[in-house]
Amino acid sequence: MKYGYYRGFCSLGIVFQTMDNPHLRKALGMTGHQSGVLINRIQPTTSTAKVLQKGDVLLEFDGVPIANDGTVHFRARERIFFTSLNTLKPTGSTVHVKVLRGGRELEYDLQLEPLQTLVPVHKYDQLPSYFIYAGLVFVPLSQPYLHEYGDDWMSNSPRRLVDKALNSLMQKPGQQIIVLSQVLVDDINTGYQQFQNLQVLRVNGVEVLNLAHLKQLIMGTSNHRPSAAAAAAAAAVEPAPAVEDASGLANITASSSSNDAAADVGLPADSSNGASSSANSPAAAVATATMLDTSNSSSEGANSSSKGSSTLPDSMFINDWDNQYIRLELEDDRLIIMERGA
Repeated sequence: MKYGYYRGFCSLGIVFQTMDNPHLRKALGMTGHQSGVLINRIQPTTSTAKVLQKGDVLLEFDGVPIANDGTVHFRARERIFFTSLNTLKPTGSTVHVKVLRGGRELEYDLQLEPLQTLVPVHKYDQLPSYFIYAGLVFVPLSQPYLHEYGDDWMSNSPRRLVDKALNSLMQKPGQQIIVLSQVLVDDINTGYQQFQNLQVLRVNGVEVLNLAHLKQLIMGTSNHRPSAAAAAAAAAVEPAPAVEDASGLANITASSSSNDAAADVGLPADSSNGASSSANSPAAAVATATMLDTSNSSSEGANSSSKGSSTLPDSMFINDWDNQYIRLELEDDRLIIMERGA
């Protein structure tokens, strides 16, 4: 095995629409003998984004003409979607494509790679990643997370999360959609306990890249840029699946703020991982921050183009609030503010 682990099927990383409508074809300058599909979106992290553009009409894939309904010849009188041709190619292979751009036919060579999805479809051989601070439980969004809503998860799980899982594209390498999954009840999070399944957009005005970056921002060890571990996750194309001892899942107590957890996200070993109150109190146990990231903050991600929210102005807060408070901006303009070391 060339890579040592399964990487998935290759993909162009595009979202397209069919060209059945004659007015659409005419408006794009297609002649009677031309057929293909219209490219609506391209995932920026793919090699395709360096060559193709939104609005291109993909005419041929590796010499095979694409019909206006997006199909190609398969067997005898059978046809199949052209995307099946991607799955026949090994990772790293080169394909030749023909596109129509501005009325001109252009030809390019593309290198195919497995698509790094913003919301992973599967998490084989990986324990769940999570981060808990002051009873707030943060997790990266994945389809296995949504599968907890049952076989009919598309109907039963939160509609916005389903839409992100099915339609969102990764904008930056290493990106994850981070969700406030639930709030464990404690005095420290009074008033926030009804918040659940909301995407975390920013911490103290800084956009969250992934779970490691979220911890870095909350723990106050960040200069607003991802740490070495978060940057490594962003640089990684496809990290090997990690399998670790699940015993760490049970250690969500004040005494569980280990140096290993700090090392996972590139934090100093002596970083403070929780409240300053007594480690024997229940509030301290809940308020203590801990993390188990067995996926090495791999390429899933926060949606950088989230709708309906903008960074709040600093003028809303007291002077030097950034050093005194942790401010979490969530979907629906929800706001969580906690005093550091409370």
